[in-house]
Amino acid sequence: MEHERGDPPVHVRNLIAGKCLGTAELVGGESGLDTPVESVTVVSSADASTGLPIGALMVAMLIDDSAVQAEVLLRRAAAARAAAVVLATSRRLPLSTKKLADRLGIALFIVRESEAVGVAWRVEQVVREPPRAFLPVLARVITRLHVPAQSAAEVVEVLNTELGCTVALVGPDGSTLAGKAPPDIDVELFAMPIAHTVVVDDGFRLYSPIVVETPVRAESWLVAATPAWHRSWVSVAHQVCTVAGLAARSWVLRGRLLAEAEARDHSVLLAELLEGQQVLSQGTVERALKAGWRLDGWHTGIHLREVESSTARWRPTGEVRDRLRAQGIDGPVVERSDGWVCWVTEEREPSSQSYRDITARLARAVEELTETVRVVAGVGRPCAGASGIARSLGEAHEAALFAGAGRDASPVEHIDRLGLRRLLSGWYHSDAFRSYAYSLLQPLLGDDDGAELLATLAVYLDRESSATSTAAALGVHRNTVSYRIGRVERLLSVNLANADDRLVLQLACRVVEPDIGAHR
Repeated sequence: MEHERGDPPVHVRNLIAGKCLGTAELVGGESGLDTPVESVTVVSSADASTGLPIGALMVAMLIDDSAVQAEVLLRRAAAARAAAVVLATSRRLPLSTKKLADRLGIALFIVRESEAVGVAWRVEQVVREPPRAFLPVLARVITRLHVPAQSAAEVVEVLNTELGCTVALVGPDGSTLAGKAPPDIDVELFAMPIAHTVVVDDGFRLYSPIVVETPVRAESWLVAATPAWHRSWVSVAHQVCTVAGLAARSWVLRGRLLAEAEARDHSVLLAELLEGQQVLSQGTVERALKAGWRLDGWHTGIHLREVESSTARWRPTGEVRDRLRAQGIDGPVVERSDGWVCWVTEEREPSSQSYRDITARLARAVEELTETVRVVAGVGRPCAGASGIARSLGEAHEAALFAGAGRDASPVEHIDRLGLRRLLSGWYHSDAFRSYAYSLLQPLLGDDDGAELLATLAVYLDRESSATSTAAALGVHRNTVSYRIGRVERLLSVNLANADDRLVLQLACRVVEPDIGAHR
């Protein structure tokens, strides 16, 4: 999307930003930097500066480069309404010459004599043929980014130096990832990954998308705040940002591939630790130390279980690690088939009450991860030594199975807080209880309305024996629920006012009802 505007003239300030003046140093007349440049003239004496066209940039290669001749040249340049003076000299100009340039409002530069002709040629190209003049910038950026960038900041720095303007890498929410972002970023333009040119008071804002995974969404944006130059400059600047965007995309993908390889290595290493239990091979120990995993001390295992998979093609392991670290949970993070595991290591055995602190911090990390990936988590007891990692992670996995389940729906469970729920889990998941459940509910299942009665019983027990709540959940009248529950009590010969009967039937329903529901 481009907002049309006629090409403004090239100003002296733009020549500095575009490095057209090379190493020329501004020594005076800063107030004249906004003067338009219409042409370029090379003069060899102050006398040759008469009769020049308005707006000429004078490149002076004076035979007599004394301060007196320089001041005569400045006065005549002012009289001719020249744009600026570039003086080729190796002398140090006196303060009086600099003050004269300030008073006349003529930008005065000094440059090495060997560079003067090059300055004149580059400025001539910009004034006469802007598209051709700006293309070398694109060539330099391609050359500099030919070697893979090591960071996003490196890509932004190349753009800053070559474009001579402020450039930043920003996230889809407008947050700055590298560089210095302008204050007027319009995040509404991020809705579609399309390059934008927006006119602002001091020039242009160039928006260039960086697409990594999907073509319908940019993961980040390069935003450049450029001066009010020709449209040809804006066009080249966009091409430069596109090239830089490809370099940034390459850096992201390379980082992800390295992270994926590391994740695979760590998963294999963890499997060896879990299988080795008491005795670990020397190779496993060496690889663990190389990975930065501490095997001694007391380890507290954490298991984060995905309850809703991320839509991204890449697993957000980096963000999981960052969120945990932000909460002070700093330990190895390893990908598993159902999520991630982590463990923290301490020199001495943690206190028996320490689980409250780690559970609270883990709950905050889980909540912060919600926008990226939905997880619940389990925490194991602190266990000592290398074998303790496996034991604590095993308990954490067991606790994670209960997290987010039941009426409390706590997203984080500690193995010590499971109590009776853990014991009952082992019981009603056993083959013996499964057979008992079917035997207990057989009179109900043999009835013509058995599936309907079973579903009503399961909902009724899960809603604390409330007929009203059950009726609302099933979409039937309260009297219908009462009738069905009465039939259930008669068929099963139970009294649902009895807490023990309710508990046994609730567990039995959780075993049988999913099977019956799957065949309806």
